Amino acid sequence: MERIFKFYGKAYSESNTVSVTASLDGVEMYSGLVPTTASSAPVRVTDIGEVLFNYTGTTDLTGDLPFELSTTNGTVFFGFIEANYSGSDSKLDQTDPDNPVAIVIVAPEDFWADVNSNSIETDGKTNVAINGVRKYRNVINPDEIGDWWYEIPESGTLTCNIFIDPEIVVTESPTVDQLLGRASP
Repeated sequence: MERIFKFYGKAYSESNTVSVTASLDGVEMYSGLVPTTASSAPVRVTDIGEVLFNYTGTTDLTGDLPFELSTTNGTVFFGFIEANYSGSDSKLDQTDPDNPVAIVIVAPEDFWADVNSNSIETDGKTNVAINGVRKYRNVINPDEIGDWWYEIPESGTLTCNIFIDPEIVVTESPTVDQLLGRASP
């Protein structure tokens, strides 16, 4: 199934025009301008950022995949990836106990979430390097659990592996039996 991936970050440039080139699993996904804030880069990003670009792949695109993001004409902070088919939201209507009905609130194709789970050990990115210099994740403070933002300087390149969790991919809303706990998803 077709799945849309949203790559979040924040770009800064005095000229207000930052370009990126990104590849995932050896395939160029995007090359072009990204939304840019016309200023110098802050010491630290304090907001969630915005969608830098989208990529249309499939629900089969999962696993620990090599990722590369290069910048031109400014600084980019890369944060995280969201995708649809990352869950669903349904409820069980048991108004008629003999005939329960599954009600879909948010279908999988409209359910957007992070493509992996965060923990103290990982934010889904491993072997992170910027311009060939390794960046290590060392979380001591539990408040730092979550997606880390990596600063990629002008004309810089971030490389890493990104884990797109196959367990998070949901292609169908649950059935009545699944909602009642009588069947596995």
